[in-house]
Amino acid sequence: MKNRTLPLFLVVIVLATPGASAHESVQETSTHLKPYGRHQKVEMGNVALGKLVVAGVKEQAGYLRPASRLTDGDLATDAYSGAFTMDYKINLMTYSEGHVVEGVHGFNLQHVVLHWGHYGRHFPGIRQANGQWARAAYKADYVNRYQLEYKRFGEDKWFDLHRFDGRPTDENKKGIRVARDPIYASINEGKVTTCIKVSDLKNVTAIRIKAHGGHCIGLYELEVYGIPSPR
Repeated sequence: MKNRTLPLFLVVIVLATPGASAHESVQETSTHLKPYGRHQKVEMGNVALGKLVVAGVKEQAGYLRPASRLTDGDLATDAYSGAFTMDYKINLMTYSEGHVVEGVHGFNLQHVVLHWGHYGRHFPGIRQANGQWARAAYKADYVNRYQLEYKRFGEDKWFDLHRFDGRPTDENKKGIRVARDPIYASINEGKVTTCIKVSDLKNVTAIRIKAHGGHCIGLYELEVYGIPSPR
């Protein structure tokens, strides 16, 4: 098995002007959505990109939307197990093809971005050809609660990073930015993205997301931004 040293990426962070709402601060959804602060250059990258993902909920083979989609960098593909719950573990120290990251004790994180897509909002039913919604068999949201956990170098225990009881589109806490695409979409429409600011979180080797919903749920991409923590 070959080893790989993690490259560093220089990316431009597009973040919110102080006092601006999430809808004002994020004009579009991209793989580099980071709605915090002013424009600045930070030497960091999405350290989850291409990393190994393991599904804790049995994936239904017929859906053909495997856990690996969670870190493939493609916002058009979702990880979807066909269940009302999801549990995905991302190994930040191993790439999906088996290469191991060497020379680091993990990563010092700055923020986590969850690209929910339609799973972050209410489930209105099925849109008909005439543009109207056909009533759902029962009213419910997609994701109605979720939590993030992490592991540190040299430890086998999962620690709480963040949790929210409710629809992701409704989250409104300090250090959290929620964006909808289009900006003024209702709770029944559009795509939802959540950005969670992280501080003093060092030597992280794995990230886990668990969620529950009122309908079958999934996630389009989970991005983890930070820098390597050298040995």
